[in-house]
Amino acid sequence: MGLTAEEAKKLTHLYGTNVNKVYEIIRERGNQAQRYGLTKAVFASLVYGIEEEMVTSPVDYFNRRTGAIFFDIHWVKEWKEPVLTYMKERCQWKYEHYHHYKQRLNEEIKYATTPVEELGNLPKLSIIGMK
Repeated sequence: MGLTAEEAKKLTHLYGTNVNKVYEIIRERGNQAQRYGLTKAVFASLVYGIEEEMVTSPVDYFNRRTGAIFFDIHWVKEWKEPVLTYMKERCQWKYEHYHHYKQRLNEEIKYATTPVEELGNLPKLSIIGMK
């Protein structure tokens, strides 16, 4: 399918028994990956997330789906632009939506890579019913 051993291992670890659905995406649509500057593995993971796991934003994909914002920030930085481009086209985002999602992703990358002392005043979180 054009995957490296490392990519296949990572997909299997991430998707478990559902990895066959990811492989099906690679077989049927993997040739589209290059159009967006993605590898087949990243493309299939993203498509699977959108179609099967209700991924609706790049932060959702890089955080909730892959956990990469916390555990593989270099991977996020490598793939953020191609993922944004694919999602912009796939979801038919207007420029405002694209810009919003890009800004949110960059904020999350900053929060994940900058010590709290350097961030300054962060918005205070409010927990319902707590004072």
